Amino acid sequence: AKQLLEAVRGPEAVTRLQDQLHLAVAERERALALPRGARNAVERMQLEHEKVELLKTVRMDIFRIREAMLEEGRRRRYLYEEEQAFSQAELRRLRDLDETTRERTECIQMIFKNYVETTAARDALNDAMMEELEGSPTELEEYSSSAYQNSFVQHKAHSECLEAMLTTRLAGRRREARGLAENIGLA
Repeated sequence: AKQLLEAVRGPEAVTRLQDQLHLAVAERERALALPRGARNAVERMQLEHEKVELLKTVRMDIFRIREAMLEEGRRRRYLYEEEQAFSQAELRRLRDLDETTRERTECIQMIFKNYVETTAARDALNDAMMEELEGSPTELEEYSSSAYQNSFVQHKAHSECLEAMLTTRLAGRRREARGLAENIGLA
């Protein structure tokens, strides 16, 4: 809201100051030309005295206008710097949000891929167990075939990897929540 108000007020203030400066310069020119209209030496001295007084007043007016223009310039520079800082912070926030979204998407894709591989490894382990059970005389016999051992190792590796990915994703969600809280000013 402050930026919108200043966007309207700023140009109006500069235009008003420029108009005042134009009038002050015109008044100065009039004061400088004042003694030329004298008809005699006494009138000339009176007009010179008036000229000096008018020039003092005009100089003060010009000085006041100059200071007001400098102040307006400082105000505008401060507003532009504030707007730039806000824009840079917003850009940083959007980049962080984009990076977080990309990271989340990649993590979810990796988890899904690993889940599919873990499911396939579990199915292969179940198939190897069924083959082992069909070929063994007793159910108490240990699973010893290489197909079963390979399936078991693959399933264990994929399960551990899936567990690590889910833990990483959970940490990512916490980081996202913390980043969101910082962005809205709660942290």
